[in-house]
Amino acid sequence: MTTTTDTTFAPPGKGQWMSLRDHFPRAVTPEYALLLPAAMAAGEAIPFATYGLPVKTLSVGLVQGHVYVTPEPLMGRASNSLPPWPFLWLAARLVPAFRARTRAARRALAERPWLAEAEHWYAVERDEWRATNAALQAEDPTAMDPDALIDHLRRVRAHAGAGYERHFSLHGPDLIPTGLLLARAEDWGLPAAAVLPVLAGSSPASTGAGPTLDALRAAVARSGSAPTSVDDLRRIAPAELDAFLAEHSWRLTTGYDLDAESLGELPALIVHLARSPGRRPADDAAGADPALDELRSLVPATHRCELDRLVADARATFGMRDDNGGLTGAWPMGLLRRAMLTAGRRLADAGALEQAEHAIEVTVDELCSLLAGAASPDGPMVADRAARRVARSALVPPAQLGPTLDVPLRALPGPMRLVSHAQLALRDSFASAGAERPELAGDGVGVGSYQGRACVASDSGDALARLEPGDVLIALGTTPAFNMALSIAGAVVVEEGGLLSHAAVIARELGLPAVIGAVGATGQVPDGALVEVDAVAGQVRVLAVP
Repeated sequence: MTTTTDTTFAPPGKGQWMSLRDHFPRAVTPEYALLLPAAMAAGEAIPFATYGLPVKTLSVGLVQGHVYVTPEPLMGRASNSLPPWPFLWLAARLVPAFRARTRAARRALAERPWLAEAEHWYAVERDEWRATNAALQAEDPTAMDPDALIDHLRRVRAHAGAGYERHFSLHGPDLIPTGLLLARAEDWGLPAAAVLPVLAGSSPASTGAGPTLDALRAAVARSGSAPTSVDDLRRIAPAELDAFLAEHSWRLTTGYDLDAESLGELPALIVHLARSPGRRPADDAAGADPALDELRSLVPATHRCELDRLVADARATFGMRDDNGGLTGAWPMGLLRRAMLTAGRRLADAGALEQAEHAIEVTVDELCSLLAGAASPDGPMVADRAARRVARSALVPPAQLGPTLDVPLRALPGPMRLVSHAQLALRDSFASAGAERPELAGDGVGVGSYQGRACVASDSGDALARLEPGDVLIALGTTPAFNMALSIAGAVVVEEGGLLSHAAVIARELGLPAVIGAVGATGQVPDGALVEVDAVAGQVRVLAVP
């Protein structure tokens, strides 16, 4: 068996390529390498056109299996340089494709379509996704013959692809209003850190709470017992446990890719969730809005009506990102993982794969061919793929490949300039400035400080299985899949991401002290150490080592 020896990171094409290591810390699996680029390109193209952005979509490139993205030009081919801004100014006003985008931007700013899209998501679409997921989950792949399992695999894969495409298409309504708020605040001289506290409480899905988990926790509390296993929970609250697992068991919890584990594969975490009351921020006094009051005091009086509208729109749409992610991403991908592992167990029993888990090292098409009797790829070939992916996963991808290419906003017509400014403000708020910081320092979220036991997620599945109430979760980054687990944490520290990263959103929603973009945290903090998370100073301190 051989493993990769190439450790170079070269741009996958021309243009500016940004790493998504906070989302994908490991080299991606073969099927995910097919699903993600297609879904992102198709999905992101929709809001880019609807909201009048001067690029076609986002393109995915894989370097050593690690994910990079770049904007795809609206016209022509990608380049490592931009035309002079006077040429861009002229093209933006004369070229039909750019003129159409300017009209779209003007229309979006006037009509605010994000409000109708958010209303439709919450009133109609989320229930449709929940029903489709539940119907596919009700199918038992372990009871299927090979032909039926192949059919199930293909249908679940199509569903997962459609879910990802829809998730990316919703990045218009669930992000652009927040970007507009950040862009205008920047015009008024205010940084993102001064603005984002007004969005706390706008993303209930980020708290990890929900009616089925609330019911399970209430039943456990009423019992007066301290369950230590899922079997204990089933004796104490069978109906409540079944309802909770039906909704969450097959949602990916430790990441996005098919090598992430679902909640049902983490029994210790299920027990901790059921035993913990969870963490919810205290409600403000009725009618009080101190975060908005503080922000309004920083904005010139002539702009406060505009500020109020921008805040209202951002609050109405901000929660869609995590709300839809569980239904369009985590659940469909969890069902795909279930189907692939079911096929893997059969193939391992038949000697076609060396391990059942190697099913995620082949594509769905290859898996279906193996189930139908094909001889290739054989077990040793697939095992070699797994080893190569492990080796590539150990590499640390640079944050950027290729030159920095920011289109000068002054070259764009007014409406397109504003939505482009919003997109850039979002990009900067998602990104980390970690390379410019000392180790264990970052952006603080929340107030005060917290001391607790460090649960270091160098392997997120193992860490979440060990996470106990009150622990400080220390990870490369978090995803919406972590939301439920973080409801029992005392604080959170991540190496990657900025003030709009999932970790920062979760921390604001739960009132957790957090440090975002803390360089070296997963390597410098020993697992089990007593640490202090200082949200005011944006600093992590190791107080005692076990």
